[in-house]
Amino acid sequence: MGNKIAPGLFDSFLGRTGYSAQQTGQAVDRQRPDNLIAPVAGDFAAHGSFDDRAINADPATWMDLHRGMTAMLLAALPIAYYALRTRHLRSRLN
Repeated sequence: MGNKIAPGLFDSFLGRTGYSAQQTGQAVDRQRPDNLIAPVAGDFAAHGSFDDRAINADPATWMDLHRGMTAMLLAALPIAYYALRTRHLRSRLN
């Protein structure tokens, strides 16, 4: 969503901080497997030292996977707002 609002701002921010945000001051284990010459055996995929800080929830993916529920909730928002506003206005008149 931020990319739709101010793409240049976020590109600039990531350009300044993106690389260093992925680095740590910890020494690398020299015995760890790498894929410089050949593929590493096992399922290494996109895992690493940042797994413990990774976030497993993504609202955009949830909305994409639950389009019906998302549409229903978005349609219900103005209805709920109108109902609450009408109720509030009626209580002020009485």
